[in-house]
Amino acid sequence: APPFSSTRSERADSSTQYDDGMLPVIDLDAFLKTKDTDQARAVASCLHETGVLVVRDPRVSPADNDEFMNLMEEYFGQAYDAKVPVDARPALHYQVGVTPDGVEVPFCAHDSTCLEEMSNQPQKHRAHLPKGADPKWRFFWRLGERPAETKFAELNAEPV
Repeated sequence: APPFSSTRSERADSSTQYDDGMLPVIDLDAFLKTKDTDQARAVASCLHETGVLVVRDPRVSPADNDEFMNLMEEYFGQAYDAKVPVDARPALHYQVGVTPDGVEVPFCAHDSTCLEEMSNQPQKHRAHLPKGADPKWRFFWRLGERPAETKFAELNAEPV
């Protein structure tokens, strides 16, 4: 069985959809078959409300999803020294490879307008107010072919 239920996808247009702490599941099946714009609106709404998506793609098997999740857990479970010297590309502004914790500073950490908007959110759903550099890691990989010629080589670097 898939790791999540598609039955919550109907809730994607409701402004109170997150009261239970669960994100709606965006099921791409309808969109891929019919280009259903309701799903596009659901994606936009979910990103606007939460900044996060849970997507169910019928082209991805549960086994492939599990394999990917296991790969990510194994990679990020490695020691710092096993990842950063090999996979970090600070000279390319971390546009490929791993970005360790403490490198990226959220925009809202230093923008008074953003901080004010966050403080006006309902307490139940208020975003965590950033205090400095982001403690999360990320891995950024490019998909597809690199352009043969570009003015922005760092944005089109070969994958790690």
